[in-house]
Amino acid sequence: DIAPPTGTAGIDFTSDGAITIESDTGAFEIETLGANADGINATTTGAGDISVTQTGDITTSGIFSGAINAQSQNGGAVSVTQTGNLTASGNYGHGIRALTNNGGDISVTQTGNITASGFGSFGIYAKSQTGGDVSVTQTGNITASGSRGAGINASAGGSGDVSVTQTGNITATNSGSFGIAVDSDSQAEVELLDSNITAGDVALSFGGGSATLSVHGDTEVSGASLDIFVHRDNLTINNYGNFTSNGIIDQQDGPINGSIDFNNLQGATFNSGTQMTLLDSGTPGSSGTFTNSGTLSPGGAATV
Repeated sequence: DIAPPTGTAGIDFTSDGAITIESDTGAFEIETLGANADGINATTTGAGDISVTQTGDITTSGIFSGAINAQSQNGGAVSVTQTGNLTASGNYGHGIRALTNNGGDISVTQTGNITASGFGSFGIYAKSQTGGDVSVTQTGNITASGSRGAGINASAGGSGDVSVTQTGNITATNSGSFGIAVDSDSQAEVELLDSNITAGDVALSFGGGSATLSVHGDTEVSGASLDIFVHRDNLTINNYGNFTSNGIIDQQDGPINGSIDFNNLQGATFNSGTQMTLLDSGTPGSSGTFTNSGTLSPGGAATV
């Protein structure tokens, strides 16, 4: 195993240029202890791109200690590809944290399970602050068990688009927690494939400009407050699979009028609760449409 002294990152590179890290620990793992001790840290203070490719498990346990931290401070692109299980148990310790600004793109691809159990900890946190696109693809299960945590938090400022594809379950059931939160002033898309998203606050949150949710396979979303929350502009939901949402599935809030359009497509099944809310009545001028070309099952399957 790679097990450095307490308070030390497992692999640590800081540069004013480009950084490329390729690591394969095989049957071994990277394990760190103490605060500010990432499993892998790659930070460029210039405009260089960052590429991190890692295979193997990573475990961290201190505050501000994430499994992988990749940050370009002056507009470089950030790419993280990881295969293995990631565990971050300290407060504000994320499974993967990928940040850039000044137009840099972000791509995160992770295969395996992620556990982030501290306060304010996210399974994957990806943010491009000024105009870059953000893409997150995760295959596996994510557990974010701390208060105000999230399975995936992906955002892009300016003209940047956000895309999240999730295959597997996300559980974030503590207070103030989100399953998936996306925010883009341009376009955002979330694609769920055989996923169960369970959250202590909101299962799916869409902020900023127009957004699309595409549902495939057997997928269920459940939030203690809201299943799906849309704040600001428009959301289109396309259900291609067997989709279950037993609570308030959509609620519009905020100063900008928008629309929520739900398309239950041919061959698809939507298992609703006893009622379906597409809009918050407190948002003047908004509209909602449910178009059913498949099967609508109020109360869920086998319920009379």
